[in-house]
Amino acid sequence: MAFTLAAYVVIGALIAGRTGVADPVYVDYYRGNEAIGVYGKTYAELLETTHFHLFSYPLFLLLQGHIFLLTSWNARLKAALVIAAFVGAALYLAAPWLVLFAGPGFAWVKSAGRALLGIPLILFAVVPIYEMWFRRT
Repeated sequence: MAFTLAAYVVIGALIAGRTGVADPVYVDYYRGNEAIGVYGKTYAELLETTHFHLFSYPLFLLLQGHIFLLTSWNARLKAALVIAAFVGAALYLAAPWLVLFAGPGFAWVKSAGRALLGIPLILFAVVPIYEMWFRRT
């Protein structure tokens, strides 16, 4: 779990550097912007990235979510966080397609996906670590 937290820091830096955290930067990354020399993503590039993440996200969420479900948190809250993570992953994967083919107005979907996926993932790592190592029973 500690390595998972380190991985979150690395992926956060990668996302900030590559696609940006603001919607306009994200739109430029996927649709391109000749004025700043950024070329948009092709259908094949999006398909390759989506293919990889469609396999990895569910497996990762299964593992992390399962460990989180073993914690002492309220069952409804745990279920809500697991559902939010899966919805966030779906939005996160759909966003590049929406931005590229439906228009830049869908950039907000990426931000919503990041929030719905990111917050539960952090909790999936932090809560089990806290309960295993620091909580007094």
